Amino acid sequence: MKYLLFLSIFCSISIVRSQNYPIQIIYKNLYEALNLSANQVPKLKVTSSADLGASYSNSNNTIFIETKLLDGIQILGKNQDVAIAFILGHELCHALEKDKHDTYFLAYDKVKSTSYGIEQNADIQGAFVAYLAGYNCLPSLVETIETIYEVYRLESNLKGYPDKSERIESIYLIREEVESLVELFKVGNLLMLSEKYSLSAKLFERISQYIPSMEVLNNIGTNLFLEAMNVGKYNYFEYMLPIEIASDLRLKKPSLLPNQKEPDLLIDKQKEILLRLAENYFKNIISDHPDYFPAWNNLVCLKLYQKNVKNATIILDEMTKRFEKKDQLEMMHLLSGISKLMKKDVAKAKSDFNKVTQFDLKQLANYNLQLTSDNLQKLQNCDIQYATNKIVGSPLLQKKTVKIDSLTITWEKGNYEVSTTGSLFKYELVNIDPKYVQNCIPQRLFIMGSQLNKNTVSLFDPIYKKLIYYNVN
Repeated sequence: MKYLLFLSIFCSISIVRSQNYPIQIIYKNLYEALNLSANQVPKLKVTSSADLGASYSNSNNTIFIETKLLDGIQILGKNQDVAIAFILGHELCHALEKDKHDTYFLAYDKVKSTSYGIEQNADIQGAFVAYLAGYNCLPSLVETIETIYEVYRLESNLKGYPDKSERIESIYLIREEVESLVELFKVGNLLMLSEKYSLSAKLFERISQYIPSMEVLNNIGTNLFLEAMNVGKYNYFEYMLPIEIASDLRLKKPSLLPNQKEPDLLIDKQKEILLRLAENYFKNIISDHPDYFPAWNNLVCLKLYQKNVKNATIILDEMTKRFEKKDQLEMMHLLSGISKLMKKDVAKAKSDFNKVTQFDLKQLANYNLQLTSDNLQKLQNCDIQYATNKIVGSPLLQKKTVKIDSLTITWEKGNYEVSTTGSLFKYELVNIDPKYVQNCIPQRLFIMGSQLNKNTVSLFDPIYKKLIYYNVN
């Protein structure tokens, strides 16, 4: 490809640039956006050398950056944060690759194990990760490249690099690719929240080709799990698991009577295949990233759905040794309580549920506990009938259509259309005052957001730093 973007210029960042500059905060926001803990990421150090720009050392898992580069970036003013977020995101993605190698900003031609394609992919990953962390670096990429050329007084033609003109022109291609990934990520979540699980899984699989992050892989597994739960005419599982998105999902279908089976034998086989695929995703994430709580949580939910309480309990016991945050402990108490109910031990289930205080988790606990009584009260659903304020989309985004297999996704600012054979789904980006929905039950439900009713879903948008509500037609 003629216009391959090579931005090893953007290798690395330092934990300490100055006492006043928030590099630690930027770095923390990035690795938390990838759900990484501090002990999973490389060390970051500043070096006083002034000939390599930036580098990553595989042998000691350390990212280095020169003070010369850091000082030069200050000329970007208010854009230096997003530029550094992209720089760090680029190099962090290099460091997280399974096939790691050293990289040198000003000595790219000396590294035999890399290529323009590898660097281009890291550029896409870095910009996307920066977006997930709340830094929209796309508008300032050209300015950042030109600044680094000026700081190091680089010639337009460097050995082992694309020409400067080609690099700048290719930025627009990379920016378009990242914009597409961002929008596909949003649409994937919207489809998942509106229970189009198979379509959502396809989008996340496409995204995972560029960004094989835990979040994306977990969303693929989640969609497979939810699709398995939704197969057939009947509700197979009476309890409400915290993996579910919609509070009324299991109420849409009649429940199977005791000892009753789905008349279509293919249903069981289809569920079995989907659950096995989902379980593999969760287990692979746990194997590579044992501190990623959502994968553990979803694996327990899957085992409970399979009515394998013994294995679910074993996994929960292991989780208690690894996780200690308050919200994690409360989720584990909720799961433990459900497992107790499945064993008909209501007293011990109540003991677990009494340790749950978060509003949305408490509502799920109460709902599951009510299943043991004769007077089951359904959860309240919100019926939003008031005006909403439309959110203005990114000025960078033009109307665009992307085709993936049988899917066609079109977006223009805050409007999305997803079509497949015989179906068309429309989404509009709107903002709703939280005070109007604070009494909705549950207000937030796991994964990427919540579904408040059949027509409104909410997601946290890192750019707007708040919940964005979508009307689903």
